[in-house]
Amino acid sequence: MRTVRWIVGTLAVACVAYGGWDQVGYPPVSPRAFATLSGHTSEVYALAFSPDGALLATGEAGAVFRIWDTRTWREIRTLIVPPVDPARGTACPRTSLAWSPDGRLLALGGSDYGGPVYLWNIETGEVRAFPTGGLARTRDVIFSPDGSLLAGSFPLLMGSEPEGTIVWDVSTGDVLQVLPVAYHLEFTVDGDHLLVATLDWSQEPLRFSPRIVLWEVGTWAETLVLEGLWAPFTLSPCGEYLATVPGARGSVVVVELATGVVRAQLGDSSLGHGLSGHEVATLISFSPDGRHLALVGTDGVLRLWEWTTGGVVRTPAAHVRTAGFSPDGLTLATASKGSLTIEIWDAATLQLAGRLPGHEVATDWADLRISPDGAILVTTARSEVVFWDLPAGARRGSVMLPRQVGSVAYHPVRSVVAAGAVRSLRAEITLWDAHTGDVVLALDGHRDGVLSLEFAPAGDLLASGGADGVVRLWDVASGAEHTALPTNGQAVVAVAFSPDGGLLAAASIPWWHGAAYSTPKFLRDWRYPPAVSLWDVKTGEQLRVLEGRSGLLAFSPCGAYLAMAHADGVEVVEVATAAEVAVFGETGEAPLQFTPDGRYLLTRSQEGAVRFRSFPDGEVAREIPTVSADAVVLDPKRGLLYTALSSSYPFYYGSRQPVNLGAVVAWYVGDLLGP
Repeated sequence: MRTVRWIVGTLAVACVAYGGWDQVGYPPVSPRAFATLSGHTSEVYALAFSPDGALLATGEAGAVFRIWDTRTWREIRTLIVPPVDPARGTACPRTSLAWSPDGRLLALGGSDYGGPVYLWNIETGEVRAFPTGGLARTRDVIFSPDGSLLAGSFPLLMGSEPEGTIVWDVSTGDVLQVLPVAYHLEFTVDGDHLLVATLDWSQEPLRFSPRIVLWEVGTWAETLVLEGLWAPFTLSPCGEYLATVPGARGSVVVVELATGVVRAQLGDSSLGHGLSGHEVATLISFSPDGRHLALVGTDGVLRLWEWTTGGVVRTPAAHVRTAGFSPDGLTLATASKGSLTIEIWDAATLQLAGRLPGHEVATDWADLRISPDGAILVTTARSEVVFWDLPAGARRGSVMLPRQVGSVAYHPVRSVVAAGAVRSLRAEITLWDAHTGDVVLALDGHRDGVLSLEFAPAGDLLASGGADGVVRLWDVASGAEHTALPTNGQAVVAVAFSPDGGLLAAASIPWWHGAAYSTPKFLRDWRYPPAVSLWDVKTGEQLRVLEGRSGLLAFSPCGAYLAMAHADGVEVVEVATAAEVAVFGETGEAPLQFTPDGRYLLTRSQEGAVRFRSFPDGEVAREIPTVSADAVVLDPKRGLLYTALSSSYPFYYGSRQPVNLGAVVAWYVGDLLGP
């Protein structure tokens, strides 16, 4: 796969042919993300077809913008906009974008405090930054019909940031005018006016007084004011009509722009479509022929309103955040909340025509395993186990379970993958052939969900930990249960064999009302202390119980040490004596695994960052800046660390809101692993 990389200032642009790894060079010049397997890695907030319909641009949370070829639906370009001021954070995850009329330029607005608007020339890769003077955040960007002007709106977020609307000269980047703040804006079809939704603050006493204003381009004088109408709004293709809502909670209306006369109102029809004007959450746009108006109800369903006749058609697209018609009106693209795929619909039949890739990884339950030869990566996605060809970066296939996947394990010698069902009273463990997808074994014994799996180093045994509080050892050849090791009713959230296979460590936490399902991999403050148990595999004898530790476990390569999570961070003990060797890290940090030479212990912080800590002093040699990496696996042969982004994304004002992220990212760490 041919890859072109441009560096423009602080912007990194990768131009690739989609279909595998989005590679930026191997090994990279400096340790950084090497590749991303999949499409979008967070929710899509903006999408727009190019004027000729040949391309689709999408913008996702985290200021990542992608361009897709609509003939092949392959990703052809990616632009990652770095944060302007990481210390200040992000106002919200929203992004905005707009194509220039000739389709050569793409205007990009992010959500950073005071961030600029970027102008991306998709032919040359050049990226220009248009400063906003510290305005709060970008809400909308739009080109004038002749492409000479670019307007952006920047409303305040908390009441303390500056706000306003800026008009730039596209060729020079000069600011031509700073206008009052607009909450939505569009140029009229002839380009003579800028149409904006704004508020009238002159009212006494102060109250919500929406209005739509036409500013004349050049003089910037108000030439028409439509009182009581509010955002969002959209213009018909001919520019004659305006669809909007009266006030904050009014019925959707179609207004004749020249006169302000209402020509149609949603909810007046007696056709019984079950959607009143008060149930509309978002207006999208008119269809290119002007006959239909796309809108999203408060139920998240996309509907098409044939406003001249009153008919409303409910489309199959649900939980829609944004949508857009292709210029010829034949295709409708939608992006849904909580999903990473872009759905492509036939606008005439409303049949699903395709999806832009975005592999969803289940929140809190993502797992990653790599084959012994490093050729296959296994990921879990809700009830699906997905197999990836790592050298090609292609998806080989997948297997569906009847229930959600809790954990997976890869056989150390054979091409066999084990997966356990979670949140189920019938918690089967299924073993597949990774090359053919054929079922090898089905193991049934746990009375509740399977939370952890691990093959013994020789591959003869499989250890499983369940929410029923039992560790079970299975004979891989026959499928017979070898041994059952009880843990006094505590849910077993992690199991690990020593390198020689002689010992088995298991971490458990008290189970109550499904608590083990919510956060099984982090140490919690339970009524009864969590514990790590150590057994002799051959005899089944419990050698010791270390209370106050739990979460993920890691034996050192020589087998002499065991790393565990406890209340203050990571603790490493001597296996033979249980004597403490080292304690480092911070609250909520958990061990993942030692590097093959034992020099570093990989840990995961409570926020999800992956750290390489030197052993035994615990100093951080490198931190991988992931966002809540729920699953991690090291590939020492290629010097790569694979992480699944799957738990949460930093949303409003530093809070955390669960979101299904969907990428597997490979980070180059070969310089730490040695020869």
